[in-house]
Amino acid sequence: MVRSIVLWKAMLQASQKVPHMHHYKIMQLSIEEHKFKAKSEQEERKIGMLEQELTIKMEKLKAETKRERLNVGKERLSFEKKWLKFKVDVLWQRSQLLKEDNPKEDVDSVLPFQMIKLIINTNL
Repeated sequence: MVRSIVLWKAMLQASQKVPHMHHYKIMQLSIEEHKFKAKSEQEERKIGMLEQELTIKMEKLKAETKRERLNVGKERLSFEKKWLKFKVDVLWQRSQLLKEDNPKEDVDSVLPFQMIKLIINTNL
């Protein structure tokens, strides 16, 4: 009989622990779920920030490329300007020499006609 009372008490204690264990497990799962959601939200924010960073880097690269193109264009225009100035100077010198009644042969020897043709026909 003592044995059955002890057994009965043990079963009673175990049955009383089951609701507490069940409640504990539910709380533990709730905490784990909250941690998982927080980590997921953190990862989503991190992905969003990485996407923004990528967008900013792409815009920066586009701006740098555009600036480099403008610099190349600017350098080309500067070269073309110098070339046109050279062409005008050579042609002006030739016309001045001819206006001063210098013989055409002398002018051609100083400024060869082939060079003048090259200057006139060169397009940049």
